[in-house]
Amino acid sequence: MHEESGGDSIDLATTLADLNIAIAGSDYQTTSAVRGQLIDAGALSHRLLVCKSRPLGSRDCDIALLCVDSARQSEAHYWLDELADCDYPVVVLSDRVAADVISSSLGGTVDDYITWDENTPSLLRRGVLHAVDRHELRRDMRQQNERLLSVVNSTADGILVVNDQGAIRFANPAASAMLGLPADDLIGSPFGFPVVSGEHAELELRRPGGESLAAELRISSITWEHRGALLIALRDISERKRIAEQQRRHHERVRQLTNEISRSEERERRRLARVLHDDLQQLLVAARMSVSAASKSAEVEAIHRELEHTLELLEESVRVSRSLTSELTPTVLDDLGLGPALEWLCRLNKERYGLDVTLSGDLKIQAPSEDLRGFLFQAARELLFNAVKHAAGAPVTVDVSRLDHGHIRLEVRDRGPGFDPRTLDQVDLDAGGFGLFHMRQRIEHYDGCMQIESQPGSGARFIITAPIEAPSEASPADRERPEPSATTLRRVVLIDDSRAVRHMYSRLLGTEHGVEVVGAAATGLEGLRMVRELTPDVVLSDISLPDIDGRDLVARLRQEHPQVRVVGLSMHSREDVAASLLAAGAAAYARKDEPLETIVEAIMGR
Repeated sequence: MHEESGGDSIDLATTLADLNIAIAGSDYQTTSAVRGQLIDAGALSHRLLVCKSRPLGSRDCDIALLCVDSARQSEAHYWLDELADCDYPVVVLSDRVAADVISSSLGGTVDDYITWDENTPSLLRRGVLHAVDRHELRRDMRQQNERLLSVVNSTADGILVVNDQGAIRFANPAASAMLGLPADDLIGSPFGFPVVSGEHAELELRRPGGESLAAELRISSITWEHRGALLIALRDISERKRIAEQQRRHHERVRQLTNEISRSEERERRRLARVLHDDLQQLLVAARMSVSAASKSAEVEAIHRELEHTLELLEESVRVSRSLTSELTPTVLDDLGLGPALEWLCRLNKERYGLDVTLSGDLKIQAPSEDLRGFLFQAARELLFNAVKHAAGAPVTVDVSRLDHGHIRLEVRDRGPGFDPRTLDQVDLDAGGFGLFHMRQRIEHYDGCMQIESQPGSGARFIITAPIEAPSEASPADRERPEPSATTLRRVVLIDDSRAVRHMYSRLLGTEHGVEVVGAAATGLEGLRMVRELTPDVVLSDISLPDIDGRDLVARLRQEHPQVRVVGLSMHSREDVAASLLAAGAAAYARKDEPLETIVEAIMGR
């Protein structure tokens, strides 16, 4: 092949042969001046030679040589387009006129170009080497860009490139998802927020559908399309913000609850002080004055009259003290358990407030712990009080039951005006009391849950569920206990946590014929140990002990010592307390304020 330019002629084939570059193929049908094997190049121009560079260092690659002169430069861009996707270097040989046209493609399709002149043979080898190096560099950069793009497209953070005009030039899939638009729609659109390099900020992004998203931004400077631009990294922090807001609200609730507890304690102290000062202390002062007047009187009738008045004052003092104790924590809850305590609570609300309340379910059910028993009772009391305030006299049903999967279930249902349960998230601490919000928070401590079903105009239904342990085995009902005869000396073990009561009964019972107090214990466990050691005939025990429930103590005594007669003592005069103790196995029940003769009769079994 022979090319001419400016009157000079260059034998290109000979030059290539001298450089040991073999022409592997061309589209013209001659081989007269070409060393190498001729192959058909198809539809490509006869100006295109595909060569094999054999000895150029350690390289061995294909090279495309495109020969263009000024007479055919209109075809140049066509050939360049044909070579755009080739995987080997492209070198253009041109005259000086065509060089101005081809030079615009340098760095794109063309890796190098050489003008036709007398220096072409010496420049050709260097140009080919340069083209190979440049092509390999471009290929490496392309592969690196592909790997980088793969990382950018797979990251969970949104990546945007914004040019110096504020327009988005690139958006990865994560950014497209955050902004709620396809990447093609984002390209060219304004970012919409003023940002500067090095900035670290948070902002709220608004999606096309109106949904908002909290994002954290990190901005840095880069070069994009040969111009300065900003790289914006977007991180979705909506979940983090939601958790932080939950924690803030939780801490605020804890702070408010702590303050409310302090206020409640102060209110309760003031109320107790008023009850003690206005009622109990006045009664005791009056009783002391009456006793003092009796001690100074010389007339028997006057002394008798003053003592009767003193007795009335003391009985009223006992009533006030008993009422105060029941208001604080009903002893029936500890003495008899949850079921009887709920019966007492329903009866109290009916008598005090006229509430139409019905109790149903398993009233013998036992809560696994004192704390849970107290919580369920307090919850029932608060729900009944809410019904008094809000149910407008509508009927109320309380149901307690055991579920198959080992849980206790307390349900309170009313037919009142109802409410929106979502408003419970707004805590009205000024209202005081146990509170539905407090209730729902506390039940989680027992691994339970609270379900609220209500809507305005349709009443309300509250269901509290918590784990419960299986009750202990009941003592056999058919175990007989031998009764001592009426003439036998009754050996008695006394159990009461009050030292004064133990001393009083030990002294008074010691004066009775047929009764001997052989031991006195301050706790239920100590009493059980004494019974095992002393084998008494009778156990006279308070049912409100610090370490064991009254019914449980009776049941254990009957199980371990069926021959022992158990007599329960209490300050309560309610029939349900006596019935519960008798059902547990007690032989008799007496009040502490009853005459000594009545207690002795209970001990003797008369």
